[in-house]
Amino acid sequence: MNIYRQIDRSKVQFDFACTKDGGANFENEINELGGRVYFLDNNKKMDILAVYAFVKELLASGRYAAIHYHATSPWGVGLRAAKHLGVPTIIMHSHNSMWGSTKIKAIRNHLFSSGLAGEPTIRVACSQKAGAAIFGKKKYSVLNNAIDTAKYKFDEKKRNTVRKKLNLDAKTLLLGQVGRLAREKNQIFSLNLLKALLVKRSDTRLIFLGEGPMLQKLKELATELGLFEKIIFAGQRSDLEMYYDAMDIFLLPSLYEGLPVAAIEAQCSGLPTLISDRVTTETNVGLADFLSLNRTDEWVERITFLASQQSKRSVGEKLVTAGGYAAVVEAKKWEQLYLQKSF
Repeated sequence: MNIYRQIDRSKVQFDFACTKDGGANFENEINELGGRVYFLDNNKKMDILAVYAFVKELLASGRYAAIHYHATSPWGVGLRAAKHLGVPTIIMHSHNSMWGSTKIKAIRNHLFSSGLAGEPTIRVACSQKAGAAIFGKKKYSVLNNAIDTAKYKFDEKKRNTVRKKLNLDAKTLLLGQVGRLAREKNQIFSLNLLKALLVKRSDTRLIFLGEGPMLQKLKELATELGLFEKIIFAGQRSDLEMYYDAMDIFLLPSLYEGLPVAAIEAQCSGLPTLISDRVTTETNVGLADFLSLNRTDEWVERITFLASQQSKRSVGEKLVTAGGYAAVVEAKKWEQLYLQKSF
């Protein structure tokens, strides 16, 4: 969506094929921008025959010069449909640094994105690590997961508004994590980190932004650890930029990632960002540290140090732009790719 908002829509227009749980939140905006959203029933999202038929029917209209598939999922069979129907530009886009979080998921996703999918004409990855993991030695290009830097730049007024809403005073240390509440995002690590940190900083709080299958388990664990009153489960938000502003330090202890957009958004807000060393260093635009998940003490030490420093939040937007993550710039590269021009 960040690219779609910035691309020259007089030259390139998008339609979206997805399930309700993947695109419903953006449907109105997409329609306003001139695109359309086609929904496959949620209960058919793992049915490769249903996905194939759905994509083939859309492409058979002859309206589309390109198909852009975000690996890895059953939607990969859509590439085969595109090949059969002669769609000239077939793009496979890797966002992951591994095929799956378990062996079974890895086999399944490899089948969806390689075995059953047709060969793409163009391979793109969000990072070198994501490209190497999914494409191996095949040729691919790296295009950054870009953001609207103006939207995520630090705003003191927004910070004060959200912190007041959350009943946090000026001295409270607020740690934040954004992302799906799921195993690979490793929110359990953040809970244990908070427990260790409270020994040194009793005024620390932790906010989770996102929804997912781990929500109830995280709430139960927070209660078991005696942390529930110290944690804010804020759910899915459309105003994330305001919550980044309210935070003091951003956490990203993921088990694996392609290139996490949340870390770029956080740094755009000028947030000191602590990232698992399992994540590509391409994520760093100047405000990130990479730490081992086996050394909680190092995370505590680094947070304690950062909290004692006077951060310059205003530098974030410039760093993100200089790092190549401004959507207004990256959208031009995507436009050239869709139009089959070099970039």
